[in-house]
Amino acid sequence: MCSSDLVPAPPQLGGHGPTHVVAERAELFRTKNDAFFYGAAQQPARMWQGGDSVWAPVIELLRAQQELKAYGKGPGSAAVVEANFTTAMSGHAQSVVRVRSHDLVYSDKARQGDFHGNVDAVDADGTVHADNVVMVLTPAAKGKGAKAEQTQLDHLVATGHVVIDQPGRKGDGAKLVYTARDGKYVLTGEPGARPRMTDRVHGTTTGDALIFNNQRDSVEVIG
Repeated sequence: MCSSDLVPAPPQLGGHGPTHVVAERAELFRTKNDAFFYGAAQQPARMWQGGDSVWAPVIELLRAQQELKAYGKGPGSAAVVEANFTTAMSGHAQSVVRVRSHDLVYSDKARQGDFHGNVDAVDADGTVHADNVVMVLTPAAKGKGAKAEQTQLDHLVATGHVVIDQPGRKGDGAKLVYTARDGKYVLTGEPGARPRMTDRVHGTTTGDALIFNNQRDSVEVIG
């Protein structure tokens, strides 16, 4: 097994500090400063920076694009990529958001992670399941005083067969937008299929859009 500390100029995972990689095999291309890491059958390649990490059968670090790609070695629909971000979500103190998917493309320039295929995003409040999930981080802290763990979620967008499951509440729709600033979820549907929310207090609710906030335990119906 190979271990690579301080990979040359890798994309960051949203924070600051050294990046570490452990893998079964690695391919390094000095001209482009790209790196490919491969895991074993039962042991994926692992990359971490502070409290953030990515596990996958294959991890690519592309310097020119400042991108990280993670995916499986062959075709399939199983969720083989796991990403863990230490962030504040739904008004909580720092906690871990764990995302599993078929593949991931993270852009350091855009501060955005695109998760595709059978995605589950799990945090302290529950689980969001969807075909695709986009996580956008807040701008990176700059300056000498920037701390090692500065990852913060700005907003999350889930699309395609969305199901949100939280204690006492379950909803489904076509699109879910979560904003960390106000802890608000907006669930919408598509033509002919409205979003639906089942709550142990409010019963079943539907409309053009459902807006709910765990901090206030409220559901607002539009349309």
